[in-house]
Amino acid sequence: MATSFRVVVVAAVALVAGLGPGLVLSEGTASHTSRRPDSGPLDGRRALVLWRITVALRLNPTTARSLFDTLDHHQDRVVSFRQRRHELMRQIQHATQAERDDAALLPLIDHWLRLQAERRSIRESRWRDLRGLLSSIQHAQLMVLLPKLEASL
Repeated sequence: MATSFRVVVVAAVALVAGLGPGLVLSEGTASHTSRRPDSGPLDGRRALVLWRITVALRLNPTTARSLFDTLDHHQDRVVSFRQRRHELMRQIQHATQAERDDAALLPLIDHWLRLQAERRSIRESRWRDLRGLLSSIQHAQLMVLLPKLEASL
């Protein structure tokens, strides 16, 4: 019963977002074959998040599609940021274990500060881009809803 519910939810999200033809259902699982070769499958958790956003904001299919494309674009930037931050943290950890002098750590700390500024920039850019897609009430609802949904993932 739970598997069939999940498939129905994924199918509903796909239809609302206009992803119908790319949706592949097989053996009780659902995934989305994206038009972008670098993106992965639409898993059950992500589908549920998209469904919750669609229902909570009462999005029409066109707006839902634009919203999800915008969120995906910014998520790609977040993934790239996280990879660079992970590499920097590895370098910082290695430098502290090697007990280098302070002068050797200063460039790494400066790089970390630049990454923090980039993180804020990505968040601000996401909200600016979403403002153009949604009404004021939808934007405010998403501001409350999205952090909760991101935390659940």
